[in-house]
Amino acid sequence: MKAALRIALAGGGTGGHLFPALAVHAALTRRRPEATVLFVGALEGVEATILPRLGLSFRGLRVHQVKGRGGRGQAAALLGLPSVLRQAVRMLREFGAQVVLGVGGYASFPTVLAARILRIPAVIHEQNAFPGLANRWLGKFASGVAVSFEAAAGCTKRAASAMPFPSCASRFTVNQRWSRTRARSSFSTIATSSS
Repeated sequence: MKAALRIALAGGGTGGHLFPALAVHAALTRRRPEATVLFVGALEGVEATILPRLGLSFRGLRVHQVKGRGGRGQAAALLGLPSVLRQAVRMLREFGAQVVLGVGGYASFPTVLAARILRIPAVIHEQNAFPGLANRWLGKFASGVAVSFEAAAGCTKRAASAMPFPSCASRFTVNQRWSRTRARSSFSTIATSSS
């Protein structure tokens, strides 16, 4: 029997970071059912609502995005970083994290830095063709970098490994009684009515 793995999945703020983390969680728990996973995200991000509803372990940081906030907002977010970093260090220690996976977003930044401070291996994964701000910065500090698209590899300071994200498809149920024709027809109706 494999030893129980304690992994922190860090990121969020938007669904674009949360849903890839959920896909990793699903794949990880299929392969390592004994693993204990803690999601670390922003208290004000979508993850703070969605993860508890799914019954998943979540801890929130009082972190705010830097990009797109204007000068004062950016200054406030950066000035708050030492406090958020202390929160992340405490959280990882309490959880006993053995590895951290950052999936981007402003909550991944202090968590991956905290892992570095605690000498916990931390890997970031960029699921987009062009890395976001957090992952571009974290590429300098992470133990490893994985990318879904080759184009993203050139935007990091470390050599990147190709690693596609697992599919989220297993998280959703599909009505098997629908024929392919009926599904296409429904999709066409939705696409036509929204344009």
